[in-house]
Amino acid sequence: HNTRIDAYSGTVERIFGGTHGVKTENKVDIVPYNVESTLINYYESMIYSSADIFGAGANSGAEQTVVNLYGGNVNNVHGGAYTEGYTWNSVINVPVESTIHANAIFGGGLGEEEGRPCDVGVATVNYFSEDATVELGLFGGNNTARATKESHINVSVPVRNSNGILQSVYGAGYGNATVAGFTHVDLIPGAHVAKVYGGGKEGKVYNHYRYY
Repeated sequence: HNTRIDAYSGTVERIFGGTHGVKTENKVDIVPYNVESTLINYYESMIYSSADIFGAGANSGAEQTVVNLYGGNVNNVHGGAYTEGYTWNSVINVPVESTIHANAIFGGGLGEEEGRPCDVGVATVNYFSEDATVELGLFGGNNTARATKESHINVSVPVRNSNGILQSVYGAGYGNATVAGFTHVDLIPGAHVAKVYGGGKEGKVYNHYRYY
């Protein structure tokens, strides 16, 4: 029930830590397609800037996902699933000396459709490298739709894009169909960002669980 992907070189459009799964016809996730834990290591020779990373599956979740971004180019990075699946815990690490160049980092999943469960329980983003860049900023929540119940973003360095311009940090998600329950942004000494939002970029924050 455990998976590991080491991406050293090559061209790939999407990387999934979990399984493909299937889209269900109801709002209940198919548990047998889930995996216990996933690990994705992404290295500097991965230079395809349109690649997307999902810690969980295409239509399936996981109990624990970890994505380590050591270098390379990537589009969007998600701790959760693509279309459907519940992920209990997700962690995305940008460690010291990472040279990753990302469009955006999301602790949650993508969530193509608001009516399908593509949620994350607790999402954590650790951004600790001055040599990393991100074009749109850091998000604790989902990308397009659905919910992240709790998010944590820890930043200890300047968050800049490839032109050296400071970017913002959002505790919640991106898009008005995203929802977060509780958000926590921790700016550790050394952090420098454009703006910090406890909420999202058009994303909602409901600090109760009735939505989920």
